[in-house]
Amino acid sequence: MKTAVGSVIFEEASKYLGDFFESLETQTDQDFSVILINDNISSEHLENIIAGVSPGLKDRLYIGNRNGKKLSPGMLRVELLQEAFSLKTDLLIMMDCDDKASENRVSCIKEQFDPVYTFFYNELLDFDGKSVMKQLPAYTLDYRDIGQSNYLGMSNGAIYLKGISQEFIESLREGETRIFDWYLYSRLLLAEKKGKKIAGCCTYYRIYEANLAGKCEYSKQAIEKEIAIKREHYRLLAPYATYYKNMLEIYSSACAEDFKGKETTGYWWSLTDIQSDEE
Repeated sequence: MKTAVGSVIFEEASKYLGDFFESLETQTDQDFSVILINDNISSEHLENIIAGVSPGLKDRLYIGNRNGKKLSPGMLRVELLQEAFSLKTDLLIMMDCDDKASENRVSCIKEQFDPVYTFFYNELLDFDGKSVMKQLPAYTLDYRDIGQSNYLGMSNGAIYLKGISQEFIESLREGETRIFDWYLYSRLLLAEKKGKKIAGCCTYYRIYEANLAGKCEYSKQAIEKEIAIKREHYRLLAPYATYYKNMLEIYSSACAEDFKGKETTGYWWSLTDIQSDEE
């Protein structure tokens, strides 16, 4: 099975690329290539960064340059999927370039791979080794599983590209959104693709105060941000299912005061949680 680790790299995170590459160099299974989509790192700076990469990994490194195209983060991720697909990659293991992988991440995903499933996900830990969110479910089989909150990200995910088409990847360009990860996995589930948790490995996730996802901590500002995000998310997905139309209608009139005292599930976007009529 042709496997690649893929990421989008950009100048603002370039200081973390040393950690990123080191976590790939120390993988117990080295039978993979690396696909990078370069957003805005200059050729000279990128050459200096790559100079520090081990020869063995450097020989397996492919860089798709998107410098100057000024693509959004979501569209850069579509470019990554398209690039991996065009390179005839079977399994794309994804990771944000400011994160790190446990040394057995590639091996665990390969060992637990099952072609019945189209996407796979593993635990997220912060750099202190603490879980970022509560225990992840063993399987994700329905779009409603992530209807109101999300635990599936690019950095802890992998996609079996033989389970989707190039047309499907191209259609993801409709998802011009700040929360592309949530959109991507929702679209996969809407297309009746299934997800499986990979046990025994993790991604180390770097959390910033400015992160769009951030931490699941209650504040009026966090609630207002989440309502705005959900309106955007449900509007994009409304053409695909009545469920999302209902959720959009509910959140169109929602305000922060509606969610005082709500308990979070520990997933992204779980500070608000309301009931919706099903189809």
